[in-house]
This record gives sequence, structure tokens and C-alpha cells, in this order.
Amino acid sequence: MLCGRSTSIIHKHEGHYLPDFIRNKFDEGKHDEVVFKQIREHMDPKSLTTFQKIAYRCLHHEREERPTTNEVLLQLKKVLAFQVSYHSYMKTGLFVCISTNHNFILYSLPKAINGNFLY
Repeated sequence: MLCGRSTSIIHKHEGHYLPDFIRNKFDEGKHDEVVFKQIREHMDPKSLTTFQKIAYRCLHHEREERPTTNEVLLQLKKVLAFQVSYHSYMKTGLFVCISTNHNFILYSLPKAINGNFLY
């Protein structure tokens, strides 16, 4: 969850639901608008782009066009690898939360201090 919005109703008066809202933002080329600024500031651009692309594909109306669970997992592993590499370089720590079927996994990315990684 990169946008911090409810998964049901975005704007009650307009009847927008999160998948439609995000799909529309992607179609308009404004997909960065759905990511919290505070999250975006700490994410590796490759990680964010990869995450956004796989999330957008998951929103496809046609089931056959959506990625398989294995493909999603592979892409999320790439996202995590990009992020770990980025934060190792930036020497900061960050928590990454991945949600699948309402089960949340929280990863603490390493924080480097004087060349040593803290977990």
C-alpha cells in the first residue's frame, strides 16, 4: 500500500473505488500522485517503478491479462532487492510492508553505520 487510501471508497460523492482511482491515474500518466510523498522520498526510483507497474497490471479487468501470483512474487522480490541496495547506498533504514490477502509482512531494511549493517 503506497497510497494510504481506503481500499473501498475514495470519494463518496463521486463513487470512485481505489482500483478505478489508481487505474485512472495511470491512464492519465499521473501514477506518482497516488504515492505518499513521504514514501516516495525514501524509495529507489527503480523499486517504485517496478512496484507501480506490477500493481497496475494486477488491476486489469481481464483475468488473463493479470500477472500470476508467481510473477507478482518475483517482481516484489525485485522491488525489495532494489530497495535494499538503494538504502545500503543511502545508509538509511526503512520498513517495507507487503500485503497479500490481508496478511502483512514487515521487513526492516538494513541500516549502514560506518560500513556495518544493522538489522
